[in-house]
Amino acid sequence: MVLDQFKPKEGAKMNKTISAIATAAFALAVGSTQPGCSYLHGGPANPGMLTTGSVTSISDHSGSRESKVRKSLEDILPSVHNVRMDVEYLLDGSTDAEPKKITGFGTAFAYSSGEGETHLVTAMHVVYAPDSIIAFNQSAVDGADGVDAGSVISVLRYVKVKHELYLTDGALDSEPADDIPVSTVSSDADQDIAILRAGKELPVSDAYRMDPDFRPRILEDVFLVGYPRSFIRIVTKGIVSNAGSKEFGKNLDALDINASDGSSGSPYFVERDGELYWAGIVGKVVTHPKAESELYALGTPLNEFDDMLDDEKSKIRGD
Repeated sequence: MVLDQFKPKEGAKMNKTISAIATAAFALAVGSTQPGCSYLHGGPANPGMLTTGSVTSISDHSGSRESKVRKSLEDILPSVHNVRMDVEYLLDGSTDAEPKKITGFGTAFAYSSGEGETHLVTAMHVVYAPDSIIAFNQSAVDGADGVDAGSVISVLRYVKVKHELYLTDGALDSEPADDIPVSTVSSDADQDIAILRAGKELPVSDAYRMDPDFRPRILEDVFLVGYPRSFIRIVTKGIVSNAGSKEFGKNLDALDINASDGSSGSPYFVERDGELYWAGIVGKVVTHPKAESELYALGTPLNEFDDMLDDEKSKIRGD
């Protein structure tokens, strides 16, 4: 239907009508300069309009922000180490039995260095081994005339005789001479956090902020620095899927990010306003029950274990 007021009347020129409509449309598009009107951007001179200069400014800001985050991560990388645990158990009461050897790997993050030593934080299960383990052995019992008389299940107790921790270049490290021994200073089984000490000063980054009151937000960018599969040290990027969720009886952050065995103990950093905040330590990688694909990672938030760190290192960095 064509409204009467828009019908060309006799003697009127069509181009004038089109010109009037175009003028009205343009006024609606860019907004009005009259009092009482709101603006998307800018002021009355160019309300709602993006100029070439403003687009360039946005692009430059984004590039500068990305460059700052990249430089921060490059500075953090040398502070992240692969941890190898060597454990041996001997059959209780035996003197000549071959010991059972267990080797485990994970990641640790150096957060404090000075006076000839370095403190690192990792997930407790990366460096923990019980003092003894129980094994069950089933053996057949021969009856009369060689007839199978069933089987006997015996309980075997193995006692830990060796428990050593090292910082290495990864699971494929072929130069053990440069491995750095570390020891456990303290641990919290409930939070799955352990503090390690190395007897030498190692690189420690100051390219991030450390604030126990910081709380990640859903969909914020998150960066994980560690040794997935314990091969090489890498950075992966993802998003915060859930922050401070109550899982397994404790507060955890859920991260949609590439992680795997060996990532336990890795620090994760959340980017906000161009700054990286140390947000926590990865403790568990949740995998698909019928496939070897990772679904997400669970991390212990910094505020859950910051009391285990020195007061000097718990201050906000960068101020």
